[in-house]
Amino acid sequence: MPGFPRDFNLRGAVFADAGTLFGNDVDLRGDGIDGEDASLRASVGVGVVWQSPFGSLRLDYAIPVLKEDFDKTQNFKFGINNQF
Repeated sequence: MPGFPRDFNLRGAVFADAGTLFGNDVDLRGDGIDGEDASLRASVGVGVVWQSPFGSLRLDYAIPVLKEDFDKTQNFKFGINNQF
């Protein structure tokens, strides 16, 4: 990442995600409709990845660009990854 020494083991990420919930056995609206919604959902975002001594730590921020009114929005996501 620009502005940080390489010793910090930081990387930046830019991403786009898209998908549909069609065929999933979940109650999408809380009204008993299961997996019949084939509308597309999409988001774009940025993230920071730190290769720590314990494994990769990642913090992402995303903005939905296609969603339904009843969808719950999750803007921040934190993840941990470790290879064995």
